[in-house]
Amino acid sequence: MGQALRRAIGKGRPPSLDPSRKTERPRVVVASKPELPKREEVRFGAAADA
Repeated sequence: MGQALRRAIGKGRPPSLDPSRKTERPRVVVASKPELPKREEVRFGAAADA
């Protein structure tokens, strides 16, 4: 397993997947953080208006 992972890393496949996943995770977290408060505000606003 270790050799296969090292070979794959040498090929550049896992590193390409790893950075993409790492960039996607922070983006999703950052996007989810502002979206959650905005959605909550909209929900509270709609409830207050209703």
